Amino acid sequence: MDYKIIKRDPINVIGVKLQVAEPNQALYQIGQFWETFRKNNVKHQIPNKLHPQETIAVYTNYGPQGEGYSLILGAQVQYIINNIPQGMVGIEIPEQTYAVFSKKGTLPEIIKKTWQEVWKSPIPRAYTYDFEIYKNESLDSAEVEFNIAVRADYTQAG
Repeated sequence: MDYKIIKRDPINVIGVKLQVAEPNQALYQIGQFWETFRKNNVKHQIPNKLHPQETIAVYTNYGPQGEGYSLILGAQVQYIINNIPQGMVGIEIPEQTYAVFSKKGTLPEIIKKTWQEVWKSPIPRAYTYDFEIYKNESLDSAEVEFNIAVRADYTQAG
């Protein structure tokens, strides 16, 4: 897996949140969540998007020993104070170091395959905030940038 190590400034995100309590149900839950996100045109309801064409998927609030996490689907915004539409959440992803890599392919296969690679990789994950930036959401030719939070002392690129 080819990746580079990047330290990112804080990122503000507004979107809708899903709590994944049972990881063995995650694929189904996340698939349904994405479908609802698209059907309800959620991204278009988010004000002050920095990159209107992109969608961001943030994974956070990891439970101990892999017992669930939160997923937020939305967009990167300039600020979140007094800017969150009803039914949505706003988060600030703090400054963090990431293993960053890009993938192209069909959805959702590219996502499943890439996460399987991440889980098997030696990357020392921080389990704080991981996120995917969808440069486009074409089911046949998606372009996705994966940002996997790493421990602060990690500097080796793959």
